Amino acid sequence: MASYTEQEKERFLEEWGEHFKSEMKNRGVLPLQSMATLKLYPEGVELLEKKYRFRPTGDIETFLSNYRRTYYTPQCVANSLRPRECLVQAARLGHLDVINYAIEKYSGDPEMNVIFYFEALENAAGFGHMDIVDRLLREVGSNTKSYNTILRGAAKGGRNNIIQLMIQKGAKNLNEGLYVAAYNGHLDTVKFLVDNKATDLGGALEEAAKSGRYDVAEFLLEQGADNLESSAHWAKTFDYLEIVALIRHYQQ
Repeated sequence: MASYTEQEKERFLEEWGEHFKSEMKNRGVLPLQSMATLKLYPEGVELLEKKYRFRPTGDIETFLSNYRRTYYTPQCVANSLRPRECLVQAARLGHLDVINYAIEKYSGDPEMNVIFYFEALENAAGFGHMDIVDRLLREVGSNTKSYNTILRGAAKGGRNNIIQLMIQKGAKNLNEGLYVAAYNGHLDTVKFLVDNKATDLGGALEEAAKSGRYDVAEFLLEQGADNLESSAHWAKTFDYLEIVALIRHYQQ
C-alpha cells in the first residue's frame, strides 16, 4: 500500500472532510469511502482510488455483506456503525472479527447497552454462528437468560442442534421457542420442541395462523392444540382462509 506524507493527508482531509461529515449527518452511516478514510486513513485512500468499483452506500446490510470481499478491516466497520448496528448485523452475518473489535471498542461507551449483546446473541444463534455465540457468552455470562435467548434465536432459524444444546444447558423457554418456530414456519423445529415437552400447542397454533403456516397449523391440530377460535380469528384477520377452513374442520 502506498505511503502518504502528512501534508498529503492534511490536503486530502481538507478536501473531503466536510463532505464526509455531511454524509454522516444526513444518512446516519458513512459512505464506504469516507468510513475508512476518517478512521483508518490508508484504507480510506485505497478505497477512494477504487471508487469506481465500490460505490458509496448507507446500507448497513449491504456493506457488511460485502465486507470480506473488500479492503475493509474490522476497525473500519466498528468505527463507522453505531454499537447496536454493528453488533447485531455482524452477528447475523457471521463476522467474528468485527464482533471482537466492537466489544473492545465499545467497552465503557455510554451508548452501549447490554441489550445489544442479547440481540446479537439471538441473531448469531438464528443463523448458526456458534463461534459468535460463544464469544458473546463471555460478555453476558453463561446463565439461563443467555440460554433462553439462544434457544429463541435458534428456534427462529430452525436450528435444532443449537436448541438441543441449550436444553441440555438448562434453557427453560421451550414454549417461547415453540411460538417462534411456529410463526416462522419451521415444522421440524416445532415437532422437535413438542417432542422435548413444549406444551402450549394452542399458543403455537395462534402464531402459525398469524403467519399463514398451514403445515405447522395442521400438525398442531393433529396433536390436539386448543385456542381454535382465536387462531381462526387471526387466520381470518390476515386472510389465510385455508387455515380458517382447516380449523373449522377440527371444530366440527
